[in-house]
Amino acid sequence: MPGPWRKRAQPEPAAVPLQWSATVRAEYDRSCLERERGQALALASAAVLLMLLWGLIDYFIERKWFVPFLVLRLLVAAAFVPLLLSFARTRKLAVVRVNTVVAVVLLALALEAMVPILDHYALYVVGTSLVFWGPAVTVSWPLRSALWANTTILAAHIGSHLLHGRTDASFLASTAFFVSATFLALVATALRQRLERRAFAFAYQLEERNKDLADTLATLRDTQMRLVANDKLSAL
Repeated sequence: MPGPWRKRAQPEPAAVPLQWSATVRAEYDRSCLERERGQALALASAAVLLMLLWGLIDYFIERKWFVPFLVLRLLVAAAFVPLLLSFARTRKLAVVRVNTVVAVVLLALALEAMVPILDHYALYVVGTSLVFWGPAVTVSWPLRSALWANTTILAAHIGSHLLHGRTDASFLASTAFFVSATFLALVATALRQRLERRAFAFAYQLEERNKDLADTLATLRDTQMRLVANDKLSAL
């Protein structure tokens, strides 16, 4: 036990939670815009590249579908061009988030048009699952955007299989896999959003304290200069 002559450690003051005023929310939205624009642009670019590269898989293991799938892949790539331009130019956060959902859903719809009719079903199901994992690890979109995108993809998966009459055990397994992927992706999105809000709050409070400190130092310098000037006048 510490001796009586030792000072007890004083508990650190609890951090004051950030008050989310209109000014703070506007600054947070500005930081989200800059971050999510870059992330969405990177995600969409990678999606187009992977969509085209998977044409090689079509050629080697699904040769009979290579030409129609290549046409579909090229159409999707062309549809991504205006989305890429929008990500590069827009200054509105809502536009970025809506177009991110559109890009993910568009990619998933194209994939779901292929999957039910393929012989190498499991391989393409794993490839399609990237539309769940990719945004979860690359994009800081809000939970509601992820929820809209993932539920739409699940609906498209179920609808495409029902349309083609593929309701066997493989369909049930792939649906269970996608439901699990949706759940994990939403959990990851929620945790990431929480951490980013906390990081922003800490950075914002630190910046405000630095501004207050700079103002205090400037005031002290001005006071010191006035005192020195007064002393010189008094000496004269």
